[in-house]
Amino acid sequence: MLRYPPVFDKTYDADVAYNIGAAFLLYLGTVIWLTISWTRRKMKRNLLILGVLQILLSACGESSGGNPVATIPEVMPPPPPRDPFVGVLFGSFEGVTESRGHWIWGDSVNVLCQQWSMAEYYYAGWFYGSNVSWSSADVYTLDAGTDPLSIVAAENFDFSAESAHAEVGDTVFFRGINGFFGAWTIGEIIGDPNTEPTMSGTWYFRADGGGDFTGELKAGEEEFRRGSNSCEYY
Repeated sequence: MLRYPPVFDKTYDADVAYNIGAAFLLYLGTVIWLTISWTRRKMKRNLLILGVLQILLSACGESSGGNPVATIPEVMPPPPPRDPFVGVLFGSFEGVTESRGHWIWGDSVNVLCQQWSMAEYYYAGWFYGSNVSWSSADVYTLDAGTDPLSIVAAENFDFSAESAHAEVGDTVFFRGINGFFGAWTIGEIIGDPNTEPTMSGTWYFRADGGGDFTGELKAGEEEFRRGSNSCEYY
């Protein structure tokens, strides 16, 4: 019996490859569709889509010779450091009641807090250290006759965490638990047993945290004022 050689269809290999490729793409599409369908939260679906898009965009950028697609950094850079005034801020205060209110002074970022009380009517009072809830600073009394603006290193004073007694003309220095230094020079104390005693005077504050009060003077932009919370919050 005469046998003829087999006849091969030249398009056979191409058809097989096409069918295999189509089946793979169908399988891949089904998996992706099922994955997205099973994702209950829209956020996860959106993140998946965004991830695929970013990969495609990055590939396109690299293949075209361009720069890769930029992404937003997860951590923003810190703000530039604040450059505080290197010198002494100052201002006046008056009508500061005793044993009522928490009085604060300083700059727009850091403050000190104190509540004083009457010791002897008309001329003396008590000022409190950090062991007392109505103070955010330890205290030291500089006797009258010494200019507070002549103090080079207030950090060398023997500050008390309890209390300090001061009279009219004296200057009370404060060393805050935040590391900042300030002072009150007592100008006047008004009051008697029948009225509410008040005090007036001049306040000082070193905005850069130093203890040198001989530097440049500058009027404080923030007023000496009554605080909205007790001193433990300042």
